[in-house]
Amino acid sequence: VAPTGQEVFLRAETKSGFFSRGGALVEFFLDGKSAGKKLSGGDGVAYLPLVPARPGLHRIKAQLGDDKDEGLLLVVQRSTQLVLVDVEGSLREPASFAMKPRTGSVQAVKKINRRYPVVFLWTGFIGRSAARLWLKESGFPEAPLIPWNRGEALEAMGERHLKIRAVIGKPDVIQ
Repeated sequence: VAPTGQEVFLRAETKSGFFSRGGALVEFFLDGKSAGKKLSGGDGVAYLPLVPARPGLHRIKAQLGDDKDEGLLLVVQRSTQLVLVDVEGSLREPASFAMKPRTGSVQAVKKINRRYPVVFLWTGFIGRSAARLWLKESGFPEAPLIPWNRGEALEAMGERHLKIRAVIGKPDVIQ
């Protein structure tokens, strides 16, 4: 999540099995168009600086040979207010092994998303890929899913001067 005109770094981690793979050439794509190529460092991470100009939800892809992964970049005007939604603490039925969405939660998030951009928070109970898949299969709107990391997500948004309208989630996330 970034405001228009502020530099962000797209990040891709390269590995060979369990080990980091330095010196690998990664190509980054923004909305299907090449945004540039970068070599991964000794730590196996490639970074591409980017200054997003247009607000909106953008598809990001990183590709190394046949290996690729995708993500979302939400670019907003500085005055835009965001609504953060804790996936595991507010959208799932409590104690549901079937991973059912709470009754009415899909409709509620869609309604909020018509007025404010939604950003999903991943608190780490289920895997991030599983959370992404669950959101999609459950019918929630497409939106960034960022790690909560005990409030580091809010600190990072504050550093970027992003405005938060509301946080929806379990008590420790709200606190």
